[in-house]
Amino acid sequence: MNVFISHSSENPRWGEQLKSSLEERGISVWSDTGDETPNLTRTEKLEQAMRGVEAVILLIDPRSKTDEKERRVWQVALGAVWSDPQKRMIPFLLRNAEAPGFARSTVPRDGSLPVIRVKDPKRDWDRAVDDLVALLRNEADMSRIEQVPRITEKDREAHRKAEADIQAYIESIRHNFPEDPAEWRARQAQR
Repeated sequence: MNVFISHSSENPRWGEQLKSSLEERGISVWSDTGDETPNLTRTEKLEQAMRGVEAVILLIDPRSKTDEKERRVWQVALGAVWSDPQKRMIPFLLRNAEAPGFARSTVPRDGSLPVIRVKDPKRDWDRAVDDLVALLRNEADMSRIEQVPRITEKDREAHRKAEADIQAYIESIRHNFPEDPAEWRARQAQR
């Protein structure tokens, strides 16, 4: 089994620890050493790596900020998971971290996203990694695995707010644009 771990570059310690823990349990982890294919761009390397893995692990630490590099990895990972229905995305959440909304889009509409939660990394790390490995191998006791619904009430509220914001914007610009095309051309000619 091959996996890719996405983690914040701000605090690589957890990423290295997860990589080591998975490798100890027989899971191969892709890492960007930069020398395998020197003529490829970073994005091309990521795309190549994503094609070669069976799962993408999103290591989320609420104490680390998501940077541009990590967001780019997430974009590539999401594209890879969407294009390969066999590829899975699994959030590995430290403490009170939340699964990114985009990760929920990788499961069926009425499905749930399995996540691994590490409430206390010092105490719960080995159990969480064991649960992750069992999940990767399709051997997990799903009653022990946290499930996040694909569509939550928070999503619905955000959608309603976005629709209201779009409608308000349309209304705010509507009176700036005349309905009569001749009047529009006249305004453009005056500029």
